[in-house]
Amino acid sequence: MKFIFTLLVGAFFVASCTNNNSGEAEKYLPPSSGTHAEMLLVVHDSVWKTAISKRLLEVFGREQYGLPQPEAIFSLNRINPTAFTSIFKKSKSIVLIELGDTTMVNVQRDVWASPQVVATIVAPTLRGLFKLIKENEAYLTTEFKEADLKVVRGRMAKTAYKTIPASLREMGINKMRLSVGFEQTLDKTDLKIFRQSTKKTEQFILFYSRPMRDDYLPGQDIIAARDTIGKNYFEGPISGSFFATEVEMPPQQETLEIDGQFAIETRGLWRTVGGFMGGPFLSYTIYNDKTNEVLCVEGFFYGPDAKKRNILLEMEAMMRSIEWKK
Repeated sequence: MKFIFTLLVGAFFVASCTNNNSGEAEKYLPPSSGTHAEMLLVVHDSVWKTAISKRLLEVFGREQYGLPQPEAIFSLNRINPTAFTSIFKKSKSIVLIELGDTTMVNVQRDVWASPQVVATIVAPTLRGLFKLIKENEAYLTTEFKEADLKVVRGRMAKTAYKTIPASLREMGINKMRLSVGFEQTLDKTDLKIFRQSTKKTEQFILFYSRPMRDDYLPGQDIIAARDTIGKNYFEGPISGSFFATEVEMPPQQETLEIDGQFAIETRGLWRTVGGFMGGPFLSYTIYNDKTNEVLCVEGFFYGPDAKKRNILLEMEAMMRSIEWKK
């Protein structure tokens, strides 16, 4: 109890200082440490040895959907509260778990470093902690995920095109943080393909548009459209082979907003029909009710020796930064 009381009072004081009107205190926050999707769990041994640890691993350490090899959505590191010294307080993403005489879930930003997200979860009993984590898992995961995307987009600002390619502006795309490493390989009226080669990967970002049809429900024709493009524009290493959606792991779809417009996120795997290549893909399909158009931006890559979660996160940050005509 002593630890959590000291922690909460200190966190409130620091947060209050960093949010004053003058903004003078903000310059004293050191830069946070950690790369994409890393998270520090501060949990006492006595709590970690219970079912709480399993629940935390299920929430923050579960596998990222749509990857060919298992990778957790967050890379986790756990320490005792007594080891939570100044060096750990600079971590970019922190979850504090503690037994106390209150019940709460509190999310703060830029407490000990910047950018930073700190989630504090307190309950009087282990059962109470377990319930709080379960009830708030979607909220907490989203908070940390969105913060990571914001950090990635900020870093991309240094390496993105200052002005997007003219071919994308012709499609009505006004802004997007597209890395300069992506070079255009196909320029058709309703289809643009960009490619980037690295030491371990071949990466592609596609932009394609089509009229919105009354006989399709949103999301229904996404896979059919991408498979048509894969068959017509992506040939595998063997003559006659082509790219298609992997049906053994059905693509997963979620709704969201991009630039204030309704969109569908689709995650899954692609494979080579008649070949052996494959990998993850991620697409965002945006529906414009005013112009009755659909725009899809998709990223996929091939990199058998590369860790894929962080590459996909970077692609997500790029694609979700798009601003399309309204």
